[in-house]
Amino acid sequence: MKPTENIYDFPALVEKYRAGDNWDLGCVMLRVSFDDAMLSKGFSYGRISPADFYYSTDPERSYIAGDVTSKSHITLRYGLVKSAHEFEEEIHILLDDLGFDSLDYLPVSYFEAFPSTFNDEAYACIVARFDLSVLEEANRRLGYLPHINTFPDYKAHATVAYVKQSETKKWLEWLNSGVVSRVVRVQKDWLDLGREH
Repeated sequence: MKPTENIYDFPALVEKYRAGDNWDLGCVMLRVSFDDAMLSKGFSYGRISPADFYYSTDPERSYIAGDVTSKSHITLRYGLVKSAHEFEEEIHILLDDLGFDSLDYLPVSYFEAFPSTFNDEAYACIVARFDLSVLEEANRRLGYLPHINTFPDYKAHATVAYVKQSETKKWLEWLNSGVVSRVVRVQKDWLDLGREH
């Protein structure tokens, strides 16, 4: 199955944006946390291994860094033309009535793997997927802010890890086995506006 088209399918456009200093895009995220034992159980049972992790050597892709559960979040909207901090008031107007501050947990629908978005990187991005209308609504509303639509199809997810492409199947088998917790905790300071530019 061909992955959904996204901006990285047009490298000349990406290079043009980067050359013009227009690639420092803003991001609005929902902070969440996974069960601390999710990966360690898999390691101790021998189902998955820390040796499976994939790390990019490209400094611009430093986020491709093995286990990323300590930085867990669900992206609500990526691609704002300015830092999300510059839209903080507008973001609160758009999101505050959705009730994120009263949520404790979100159910994970399933785990899946997104293929590498780069031809020169052989990894899979292991994610927890969420089929929740509140996340879809947040993404839709944040679309009222000026943005570049880098990934047209919104797929609410939280990244678990970047693993070597060859290890994808066993990771999905472990995470979807029923042994792993199928909820994430919503952090009390739930809104993450990313770094300030």
